[in-house]
Amino acid sequence: MYVPPEWKTLAGLIAAAGGSTVYVVGATDRGKSTLCRYLIESLAPRLPAALIDTDPGQSSVGPPATIGLATFAGTSTHPSAVHLRFAGSTSPRGHVPVFLSATRRLYDRARELGAGTIIIDSPGYAIGTAAEAFHVAMIDMLQPCHLVALQRGREIEPVLRTFRHHPTMELHRFPVPEGIRIRSQIERARNREKLFSDYFANAHSSELSLDDIGIFGNIPETFSTGAWEGRLVALCDWRLEVLALSIVEKLDPLHRCLRVTSPPFHAGGLAALHAGALMMARDGTHRPL
Repeated sequence: MYVPPEWKTLAGLIAAAGGSTVYVVGATDRGKSTLCRYLIESLAPRLPAALIDTDPGQSSVGPPATIGLATFAGTSTHPSAVHLRFAGSTSPRGHVPVFLSATRRLYDRARELGAGTIIIDSPGYAIGTAAEAFHVAMIDMLQPCHLVALQRGREIEPVLRTFRHHPTMELHRFPVPEGIRIRSQIERARNREKLFSDYFANAHSSELSLDDIGIFGNIPETFSTGAWEGRLVALCDWRLEVLALSIVEKLDPLHRCLRVTSPPFHAGGLAALHAGALMMARDGTHRPL
């Protein structure tokens, strides 16, 4: 793979500093994930590193609808640990508080695990005032050492201008590298369907008691089977990290039980159920609520 010289320079700056936080921003098909992967491959053999993938539509760490943290120690081939938070959707649009909370908690988790270098791969939701406000909030929360924009023309300038006077944040404007393939919305949707289908390939049914767990997120207004059936939810531990994604089969309001389809998970660690904003089938087809 051809590596642009500016990418090598950035990796050198991070290595020389002994680690940094890097936030990569750009619209879809700009090479963000490729750059983040290159930085991890370059730095992980030398420095404890972490990748936080905040794009729930095309995640490289977990299944769709999740925000993922992968930590690396001594190698970039296999992560030493993976931690997931549920986004509840495949886009930040309409779900900004969830994204901010999940990203911050995973960032803190990476620090707890000793990562000196943290690379944040942000969603391709980047054009328009609402998207710009989302990224400004993310960047303000994380305070990265390096803010990297991969852009065609000046499409990310509204975000960059907000931080141009920041005394400790270095701004980088990178062109989109040659060879980045443009994918259609249909292709992206089919890829998500396949990833969901693969995730639920070995799923089985189980019954959960709702008496001892918390329920939060996009909770239906009515506590009835029809309002819950087919909804994508996350089964979470006490940290609100994902144990497993699940599809609701049936709700029994009388006995306060929920039947779900999910991959195997540690039921003893279940502390909360995070209701999402997607309707889901086991074959991966899904639609927003």
